[in-house]
Amino acid sequence: MEEYNLWKLKTTLIKSSNPSVQIVTEQLPKTEHPKQEQKEPSCWRTIFSPPERGEDFTILQEVAGNEAVATAGAVEETEKTIIQRRS
Repeated sequence: MEEYNLWKLKTTLIKSSNPSVQIVTEQLPKTEHPKQEQKEPSCWRTIFSPPERGEDFTILQEVAGNEAVATAGAVEETEKTIIQRRS
């Protein structure tokens, strides 16, 4: 019953020729923007620099990291060995 009364009230307000809608505007005070913080350097500039303790590595730092390079070298050596044994 309550929903019906709300619906009826809404439809009456919509159909009325004199809607009771009031638009209120106000001026917001101007705020000072804090100084822009120094932007982080490009990921290309930090590719060989490890992150601060507790921070995550970027994808490029992971790819160019010592362990990734060592793993790639080990895989290459393994491939060479397999190719030599097949020959």
